Amino acid sequence: MLIIVSVVWWRNRDILRDIFDYSIVAAAAGKVEAGYKPFTDIRSPMQSSVYLLNAATEAVFGRTYLGLTWGGWVQALGSGWLLLWLLWRRVEFCLTMAVVLAVTLAGALQHMVFFYNPIGIVCLSLVVLGLAIGPELRPRSSSHAWLILLACFLGGINKLNFHGVTLALAGLITVAAWLQHRIRFAGVVRNAVWLAMFGLVLPLGFELAWTGADLRTWLDQVVFGPTARLDYLTQVLGLGMYWRPVHDFHAHVLVPGIAGVGLVLVLVTGGWMQTAAKPTTWQPAGRAIRIALTAATWLGGAAIMISNHEIVVLTGLVFPVMAVAVYLLYRDPAHHSDRLIWGMLIAGLACWVVTGGYTAWQGARVLYGQNPPPRDRYVRFEPNLPALDYFAGVRMLPEQIEAMEAAGRRLQSMEDPNGRLPPMLFGQGQEWFERAYPHSIVPGAPVWLHDGTTLHAADLDYFRSITDGGQRRILVQRDWQSWPPGIQAMLEREYLPEILSGRDVMYHPRGIVPTPVSSEVPSAPQPMDFRNETASAIFLPATLWSPEMKLLTGATGPVFGATVSTNWFLPAGANELRGVAEVRVLDDAEVQGVVVLRIRRDDGVHGPLVWEMPVVVGQQRVVKPLPFTIQPGGRPLWMQTLVSEQLRGKVVAGWRELRITNSNAADLSPPAPYQSGLAGEVAAMPADARGEFWYEKNSGESPPWHSLPAEHWQPAPDIPRTVAVSVEFKTDAPAAGARVNLILVWYRAGRFEYLTEREVVPDASHREVLQGMMPEPGGWLGVLARGHGAALRVVAFEAGHDG
Repeated sequence: MLIIVSVVWWRNRDILRDIFDYSIVAAAAGKVEAGYKPFTDIRSPMQSSVYLLNAATEAVFGRTYLGLTWGGWVQALGSGWLLLWLLWRRVEFCLTMAVVLAVTLAGALQHMVFFYNPIGIVCLSLVVLGLAIGPELRPRSSSHAWLILLACFLGGINKLNFHGVTLALAGLITVAAWLQHRIRFAGVVRNAVWLAMFGLVLPLGFELAWTGADLRTWLDQVVFGPTARLDYLTQVLGLGMYWRPVHDFHAHVLVPGIAGVGLVLVLVTGGWMQTAAKPTTWQPAGRAIRIALTAATWLGGAAIMISNHEIVVLTGLVFPVMAVAVYLLYRDPAHHSDRLIWGMLIAGLACWVVTGGYTAWQGARVLYGQNPPPRDRYVRFEPNLPALDYFAGVRMLPEQIEAMEAAGRRLQSMEDPNGRLPPMLFGQGQEWFERAYPHSIVPGAPVWLHDGTTLHAADLDYFRSITDGGQRRILVQRDWQSWPPGIQAMLEREYLPEILSGRDVMYHPRGIVPTPVSSEVPSAPQPMDFRNETASAIFLPATLWSPEMKLLTGATGPVFGATVSTNWFLPAGANELRGVAEVRVLDDAEVQGVVVLRIRRDDGVHGPLVWEMPVVVGQQRVVKPLPFTIQPGGRPLWMQTLVSEQLRGKVVAGWRELRITNSNAADLSPPAPYQSGLAGEVAAMPADARGEFWYEKNSGESPPWHSLPAEHWQPAPDIPRTVAVSVEFKTDAPAAGARVNLILVWYRAGRFEYLTEREVVPDASHREVLQGMMPEPGGWLGVLARGHGAALRVVAFEAGHDG
């Protein structure tokens, strides 16, 4: 037993395909560590066992997922040894080993951590098999009885569906044993008292005493709250689940109709009871209790399966375990049919041993999914961020690791100087991040967010309260979301989703609406000043911005921003944009609040969120720069700063080091003039606006000569090339010795790159060659000439080889 359990556990303990259920377990342990308790501090439909057992495991083996998996080893090995001890020398060796292996492999070893389903099936097995062997509970003289009662107590603080079926079957077995004259009526009463005490009173008392909850709160959350599970019970009479699992997430199940095998065992043992059992004093009552045992096993097993349909080899164990219990209760060595039913039980249990053993070996539950990829695709996770250390050393799919790192980097970018996040609610599949950010645990929030178990249609006001009135950010896995309709509508109406990866999404409050942009800004910075001061490669005249925006001193250098909320519109968008957002507290300002920097796509009010960074300002005077890289797919962009009313005039929020590394290739517009002083002065413009033309001041010169200042533009080649442009000068006699600033530039869709810059002293015969490498295909090449007292013309344009 030790070898089998250890080998299977070691093979699968460090591998995970999805962390959804395991995220909840890790978060539960973290909540206990942080001092939170279910029902009072946390809304929880599950009871205390998973919280306490996993918290104890981490306290002993380490505060990581790999430390948590030692609980799975204890769960499987301990379950096997307890069953072996219970059945040893009381039941035939072959049947004993079949039961022990079936429950251990198909039940306790499916999960690699302490989990309520394995705990539930092991407790049920110990109780019903123990009572079938020795129906009378006498704790004073029997360790056997103590094992049954302690299993009742553990089941009572574990999961209600398993525990309810366990107590119902225990009661029926007790009555059946009385009718079989195996115990007296006083024994029935004694059993009822002990089962009520250890199955109801003590578990409930422990729950209320430890958590501090009152009975009404406990009932609301554990009994009446999980309406989704109650809805499942309407399907218990359906026959389809016996021939194949309810859904397709059951890879590596060798016998898809394993539940049907269990149902056949139940019906066969039910018929056997009617024919093989000894006559009783009250024959009708004896027959009735046998029918009740068969029906309760069938309906109870179906209820457990349908409410936990993600792991059918485990939940289906109710059928063979109860069939064995019935056999042990009614067997009569003198009856010829005992050997036949004994053989059928061995064959049925072998189905669970083989099927359960195969799913355990393959790690079907930790690699949960319809078609899990081959194991050789999984790679060991070596995190480079402290927030991800909880899963260090675990083997995951590369795309899972990529998503976790993207989420981790995003959270790290939002940390304040003390490593704390702005208000955050970790939702579906992301609860485990509370291990890295325990200050983000939200008092009163559910242990998980799920429509039908912890959230309901009437919980809109409650959800508002745990999200601080819709101001708390929410991080979830996209495909695991389950929201009641009212909350879903609230998220769509009041939140902006930021897609962090193919797996994760963060919801940000929409917040205040920034001021509108304007096409007429009286004090607009010159494009060259904007470029040089902010180290940016954005063509400022091709954008629109709020009138309050200007060049101001930021945290690490000049920024284009303001001390109030602003909007900055980039109509051409980009395929990739990099930059730095900054917030700086003004000298001597007393501040406390949050500044939000965000980038939206398409529409400045309703458009999807591309990037957002909340910055908490307070005692810390220096705010670190916030770099970002986005890929908005060439869509128009709105860069916004949201400064709360109490921070207006006390902080500077803006942008610098903006660089479009991949522009919008769909842009076909001609370039705007580089200096506003040249606007509207076009000497020659082709009808299709795609040929060569000039911007210049009015002059008396005739083409092709153009008086300074002037700009020459022409379409760039469709593939990146080395380009060379030759220009000639002529000078006015009074301006001999004039100096000219000459720049070769490339432009497309808001991206503006200097290729060559040179200062020359022109004369009548002077020719200058400007060379550079285009950063992208297409766009425009421009020659910018600034100065006075001279004229120039372009005499040659050459495009060289690629690269």
